[in-house]
Amino acid sequence: MKLLKAVSLTLTLAALAVLTALIFTDWNDAVFLPLALGPSAAANLLHLLFIRRDHTERRHHND
Repeated sequence: MKLLKAVSLTLTLAALAVLTALIFTDWNDAVFLPLALGPSAAANLLHLLFIRRDHTERRHHND
């Protein structure tokens, strides 16, 4: 599960780096915006998987 968190954090930081580059440069937004939104969405999905898996494990431990 720590791997999911690490990958999620890495994808989030990559998305933030691309968004920062978009804000402070005049790069083509049509190309680089999806490059920022893709890793951001993937990080969110991985984080949701981690939360669901953690919740499921806690439920089984309490039974």
